[in-house]
Amino acid sequence: MLTNKNSALSTPHSALVLKEFEACEVELPKEIYTLLRSRYARQLEVAPTDKPGVYRLAVRDHVGRVSLPGGGMLVIQPKVGVANLFYMLCADASLANFHPPPIGLDENPDILGFVIAALVKGVERLLIKGLYREYVPQEQDLPFVRGRIVLGEQLRRHRDLKHHHVCAYADLTADTAENKVLAATLRYLPALLQPRGESELAKRVRCLLMRFEGVNAPSRGAAIALLRTVRLHRLNAEYGPILNLCRLVLHHLTLDENAGPHAFASFLVDMPRLFESFVTERLRALLPPYGLRVVAQRHDYLDEERRVGIRPDILVYRAHETEPALVLDAKYRQLYASESDLGRDLYQVSAYLDRYGLSRGVLVYPQFERVEHAELKLRGTPKRLHLATLNLSAPNPEQLEQSCQQLANLVMNFEL
Repeated sequence: MLTNKNSALSTPHSALVLKEFEACEVELPKEIYTLLRSRYARQLEVAPTDKPGVYRLAVRDHVGRVSLPGGGMLVIQPKVGVANLFYMLCADASLANFHPPPIGLDENPDILGFVIAALVKGVERLLIKGLYREYVPQEQDLPFVRGRIVLGEQLRRHRDLKHHHVCAYADLTADTAENKVLAATLRYLPALLQPRGESELAKRVRCLLMRFEGVNAPSRGAAIALLRTVRLHRLNAEYGPILNLCRLVLHHLTLDENAGPHAFASFLVDMPRLFESFVTERLRALLPPYGLRVVAQRHDYLDEERRVGIRPDILVYRAHETEPALVLDAKYRQLYASESDLGRDLYQVSAYLDRYGLSRGVLVYPQFERVEHAELKLRGTPKRLHLATLNLSAPNPEQLEQSCQQLANLVMNFEL
């Protein structure tokens, strides 16, 4: 679908809102065109038109926000309902504290807006009780003795001088891993908030950052690494849901941390990757009662010389068996939307079946409108390929989960 939004990004602090897979003609300043072409070529397609300064902008299979020079914002809304999208994101990041998602999400079509608002509310509640502090080991060169003198380091640095002491001690501080992750996440949020409509939320974020004085905010990569080290216990248990939201933001955040006139940041969810991960995680949870287990992304080879690598999305094994019983591949595109795409998918799964000596495989597609399941029998072979759909257009996460259960039942029936 091609729409005309000529003036959408031609003025400062403006926002262009598009649906996933939507295309439009839009007037763009040269620097925005260059940014989108250079930094977001995988997520977007930007091409000149025969009109000066007007470009054809087509969004692909990523959803979220991209901040632009001049304070503008590109917002890409998902085809999936926001409640179902949040449910999928929770499964992807193992955010167990958010199952089921909060009610009322369907009123907000922007997933990032909800996540930021929930994060800000959580941090505000946390600060009312006070930041978590813990004793952190320190080693410093001091003019007085604190804790104990590190004798070896003292001799190496100062020999017999008496007015300097290398001391090791424990300091009660708020500069903990938990607070560093919160500070890092909050630091990136203002660049992702729309100047018009979310200025109040941006002000609240900046006020919260002032409360983290003395906490060193690390880079995005360092914050993600710190998240893996955090262990929840009685004293920091209230951080759990908030850190999960931080994880969700940080894992889908891209940004330029170099100095410059503009802050480039984006929160973009890779929908094909999320769909594949969601299907994998739900089958991993639903199939064990049937005596089946899931192995995801197992690297293998198609040929005996080990030159052609393959990586099936999902292999299903019977309990205690070492050879797969069924292969599944998840494709984030509409079933029957393109004969060439469907043909490539069938060839791919057929090759997997040949590799493992199987006669049945499953292709799983998202369902945005009613599409009947189908089964194809390949001519001249005993192979049967089942074309299944997962109903992402379900009215709520509970019915989306029912669709996941139906997919698990389909897999189970293949194995009976």
